[in-house]
Amino acid sequence: MIDGKTALRVAFGVALCSLSLGCDEADGGEDSARLELEEALTQTRATDCFSNGEGLFIQNQLNSVAGEPDFVFGLYVDDQCSAPFVQIRTRVSRELGAAIEGIDGAYELDVTRESLHATPFTEDAAGALEAAGCGTTTVGSSMDVSETGCFGFEAIGECGFDFDIAAVVDGVVFGGERNDDMCEPQGRPSQLGTLGFSA
Repeated sequence: MIDGKTALRVAFGVALCSLSLGCDEADGGEDSARLELEEALTQTRATDCFSNGEGLFIQNQLNSVAGEPDFVFGLYVDDQCSAPFVQIRTRVSRELGAAIEGIDGAYELDVTRESLHATPFTEDAAGALEAAGCGTTTVGSSMDVSETGCFGFEAIGECGFDFDIAAVVDGVVFGGERNDDMCEPQGRPSQLGTLGFSA
């Protein structure tokens, strides 16, 4: 139904890094850019609503429930992203690390993926999840897909980490340019991506 790998590259990035950062202190104390990023990542944020090119629309969100951060990849049936089709929710923990040389205000962002859940919001969506090998559930019911993965989001056992970068640019949070190797430290991006999260 969707190109899961493409959706993952476009969507995942900074979203996994969302909230309640466990951060190392920068040399000489935290500078203003680091503090701005820390603050931005404790806020509820979302991308614009955009087409997946196959008749559905995507909006990604950073959320926090009782201080526990997660990232929500959302597929919607309308171009306002008001009518959900499927949501894939990733619970994470993360650590903000060293400044990135050559990119003003950017820092390493090491993310641990803790769990993965999928929720269909229509009968067609439930059928799509089952057809994709995610498992079987009913409309509106969340199912744990941590062991199987779902819609391009890899199983936790196959990819338990995401080595990213992040920065705030004009009040918008950006993660790194996505690639297929970010489960390993050597896959950390060297430049920012173009998908931003606004408050």
